[in-house]
Amino acid sequence: ALNEKTLLDVLNEHNTERKAMVGKTVALATYWVFEYTGRLFKEFIQQKYKRKDLYLREVNLGFIQGFHAYLLGEKKMGQNSCTKHLKFLKKLLNLAVANSYISYNPVNAYKVEREPVEVDFLNEEELRKIINFDTPLPRLERAKDMFLFGCFTGLSYIDIKTLVPEHFEKDSAGRIWIKKRRVKTGVLSRIPLLPIAKLILDKYKGGEKLLPIQDPADINKYLKDIAMGRSEFDTHMDSEGLDATLIKYSINSL
Repeated sequence: ALNEKTLLDVLNEHNTERKAMVGKTVALATYWVFEYTGRLFKEFIQQKYKRKDLYLREVNLGFIQGFHAYLLGEKKMGQNSCTKHLKFLKKLLNLAVANSYISYNPVNAYKVEREPVEVDFLNEEELRKIINFDTPLPRLERAKDMFLFGCFTGLSYIDIKTLVPEHFEKDSAGRIWIKKRRVKTGVLSRIPLLPIAKLILDKYKGGEKLLPIQDPADINKYLKDIAMGRSEFDTHMDSEGLDATLIKYSINSL
């Protein structure tokens, strides 16, 4: 049909509406997840179907299973990260049903559940292993630096991503502080800029952004590459926060 809707049509309709609500009823961190999932849709469609978009009638159980496998395999996401993106797909298709673009939602027949996660933390020795990790690969170096910056500031992924020079201030003693409202909660934080975090900032001074932060799935993948190739620890950054976990002799799915 001439006016047949596509998956990205519905995505764009949804995101345009939600963008207008950012700072009111929608948190910036939540909106960023919508945008990020949209990029994942586009990458998957291009890789599997060699197209830029799919009609809604083509989004079937095979698409859903393939997208899930893509997130687990290509993007090296854990089940809980996959669940977040699949639930957003379900939400989009529910909107499509409500608007009579399609008659049913195929995600309703697909079981999507989070797995319980026991969070552990790195001790000083394990953290030092990451600090001392050396690599000639820029992507691994950037992933390591972003992870360490989060460790030494306590900032989440989205807070690091939205960090700008205006968030830094110097007190009367010459100490530098990060003064920033948390994107997810709106709570004002005042965080001392510790030497290692300052070294990381100085390292990337002069770039387009304060820090060259990558997509969370890529950071997870690169941190796994570091862990699998060089040591016993597994590190994890997600779109809402930053955790460090020691998994000896094996690498858990993130």
